[in-house]
Amino acid sequence: MKIKVIGGDGAFSYDNSSFLIEIPIVNDKIVKILFDCGVNTFNYIKDNNIDIDYVFISHTHFDHISGLEQLIYYRYFVQNKITRIICGPEIQNELSLIFKDMRYYYENGELIPTTMFEFVLIDNLRATLNQGKYFYKIDLIKGNHIIKVNYGLIILENKEKKGFLITGDTKACRNIKNIIKKEAIINGYNLIVFHDFSFWNDPYKNIHCCKSDFEYFYNEFDNYNNIKWYLYHNEEFNENYKNEEILII
Repeated sequence: MKIKVIGGDGAFSYDNSSFLIEIPIVNDKIVKILFDCGVNTFNYIKDNNIDIDYVFISHTHFDHISGLEQLIYYRYFVQNKITRIICGPEIQNELSLIFKDMRYYYENGELIPTTMFEFVLIDNLRATLNQGKYFYKIDLIKGNHIIKVNYGLIILENKEKKGFLITGDTKACRNIKNIIKKEAIINGYNLIVFHDFSFWNDPYKNIHCCKSDFEYFYNEFDNYNNIKWYLYHNEEFNENYKNEEILII
């Protein structure tokens, strides 16, 4: 299981936060999950000829979905494939409105109804991953982005006791803290956490996690070596990790 950093910068960059997750299941098959699809993500997927099994959308801000329309069209009209999207229920409602015109395409003067994309439950991904020699725990994690509802994704492999959590855009919050405490401290998983982080340190104005938020909520984890943090959604992370592969197991 590994994560490729497509981009890890903020909203005003071409390298918007986006990750390619690769998970082995059975007979050497790899399930590929795209976590968010920002401005330049589609070009990366197309140029590298990557076949995506699922797209996970954390929330509907433009820097997380602006490449999604291109991706859906490309997969449908060029690759003859439907894009399967996993997201929280509120996100599904918003995406349905944003992409309502994609339920049709225009041909010979007529609107033709079609299915270019479909929403699938997290249970679908869970069933896909748990058909081989590994056993995965998978769940949506609700964050706290203030303006938009946001969901992160956690995937843990039970045999190796390793896994990751990508938060999506969020302030530090009690829900994420409790999940980390449960899985890393109580259940003993080696956990890699990709957490939204802003260097603009004003907790009252910032809709992202800033330093004071981070220290207030997560300082109790400082001495746990089985928790490793990657603080993304900023220029520094992007410079250090863009195009890097981070091995989970």
